[in-house]
Amino acid sequence: MKRAVRLYRALLLIGAMMLATVALGWWGVLFVAAVYPFIDRRWSVPAEAGFSAAAAWLLLFLANVIIDGPGIVTQVGGAMALAPWALPVLTIVFPAILAWSGAVVAAALQRVLGRPRHVGAPSPAGD
Repeated sequence: MKRAVRLYRALLLIGAMMLATVALGWWGVLFVAAVYPFIDRRWSVPAEAGFSAAAAWLLLFLANVIIDGPGIVTQVGGAMALAPWALPVLTIVFPAILAWSGAVVAAALQRVLGRPRHVGAPSPAGD
């Protein structure tokens, strides 16, 4: 796959994650990540979903910090009894893990239903 196509795919998935987050909250990340393996059956889908969710939430986090000011991070982190660095890190790690796991479960469900991940491509396990 060409570099430009990979970039466009990533930007579209990041946009979908952002819109779903705004519409559905953190459940939106799980929804997009679970639907994505049904649209694209490549082996790299869980990694792409995790990366896109982390990038989307990083952009949303930065937008909130720019709009509300950096004091909101300290205030929310203090209310949660977190170190100042922990809230930004958790804000990026949580959706990445959520999206990756949602995509893996959806891909496993496809395999149970008899749809291989990528038609004609051997699986990594060799079966």
